[in-house]
Amino acid sequence: MTDLRHLTAWTHALAYVTRETPVRLSVAQLAVFALAALGDRKGSPITFTQLRDTLEGTPGGAVHTTYGIFFEQRRGVRNLGWLRQERCEDDLRVKWLRLTPKGAEVLDAMLQHLGTSGSS
Repeated sequence: MTDLRHLTAWTHALAYVTRETPVRLSVAQLAVFALAALGDRKGSPITFTQLRDTLEGTPGGAVHTTYGIFFEQRRGVRNLGWLRQERCEDDLRVKWLRLTPKGAEVLDAMLQHLGTSGSS
C-alpha cells in the first residue's frame, strides 16, 4: 500500500497557501514562488530570466503574471508581497528575487505542513 503521509502533508501545505492568497494561483505560479524561495534560502537568489529559463515550457504569461502577483505593492496594485527585487551590487542591471518577511513566513508555514525544515 502507498504511504499517504507525503500526499497528506502536501495537501495541507496547498490548503494553507490557498487560504493565504486572495487570488487563484496556478501550479506554474506556485512553482515560480517555490524556485525564488529556494534560491533565496540557499543563499543564491535567482533572477527573473533564470527563473523563466528554469521553467522553460511553462506559458510565458504564467511566469510574467506571477512576477507581479507575488511582489510587494507596485504602482497602486495590491499584491501578495511575498517577493521583492534586490539589485546586485556588482551589476546594477541584475535584480535578484528575494523573500520578504511575509514570504518567509508563508514558506516556513508551508514547510511546517510538509514536515520539513527550511534550513536544508
